[in-house]
Order: sequence, then C-alpha cells, then structure tokens
Amino acid sequence: MSDHDEALDAEAFAQRAEHCRTAMSQFGWLAGSWLGHGTHGGEARICHVECRFLFDGSFLESRERIYTPSGELEHEDLTIFGALPEDGPSEFYAIVYMPGGLAVHYHVEVNGDSILCEPDEFGARLSILQTGNGYRARIFYPDENGAWFEDAVVDYEPR
Repeated sequence: MSDHDEALDAEAFAQRAEHCRTAMSQFGWLAGSWLGHGTHGGEARICHVECRFLFDGSFLESRERIYTPSGELEHEDLTIFGALPEDGPSEFYAIVYMPGGLAVHYHVEVNGDSILCEPDEFGARLSILQTGNGYRARIFYPDENGAWFEDAVVDYEPR
C-alpha cells in the first residue's frame, strides 16, 4: 500500500491540511476577478477569469471564458490547483476540465511570481507571470516534431 492509499487519522489530516494551505498561499496573488486581452493564433481574444480558494484554502479554482472580438464564446474551462505535500513542500498539480468531458492533468512549478504548468501527457504548456497588479499568460502547443511554439499571449488586469 502506498502512502497515498493509507487513511489519514485526525492528526495526520490536520497536518496535511495545514501543509496544503501553506503551500497554496503561493497562489494567493491569482485570487480575484480578471479581464484579459491578447491573441490566440494571431487573432484578438478577450478573456474573463475568476479565481478563488476552495474549502479551507487548500485548493484554488480558476474559471476561464475566452471570447472572440465579436463576443462569441470560443472556449471555457475550469482548473483546480492543488498541493501534494506527500511528494514535497513545493509539489503542485492542476487539472483542467473542458466541455466534452476532457480533463488535462498538469505538473505545476511555482517560483515566486511565476507559475509553469507542464502537461502530464497531452495538452498545452502554460506559463503565468505576475506583472504589477496583473499577470501575463503564455500558451504553448507542440508542433508535429514535438517542439513547443507560442500560440497565445494574454495580459490580465483586475476586473
């Protein structure tokens, strides 16, 4: 039985919860309502993002809606960020849920004002960098040779 499969007693659960809250506090600057302007595939996009902590602060939820310049909803997703204290104090993951039942799993690295989300199997690579009172998101996709190319850049400011 692995450490992840064992039941937690009350003390272990409280310790784990505290480790998760402490680790997840590094995402605190993302909490809020954001308006983004940028490009995807060279075309203008407008993005609305709502981020909030869930439960006791041990998860961060991010809901995103991306619109074309004419106001048509092009894409939406829900991302849940979490910590993995069993794997180390700086180990994070994210799961992105999209229409059609698609879920993409990510390994997440946090380094101060930057967050890098690497897909576990398939999906886009996401880089988030805090910029003053906002942030910049850059999205990279693999080409036919497996090399990453930047396809989208969006600058967000508080809404």
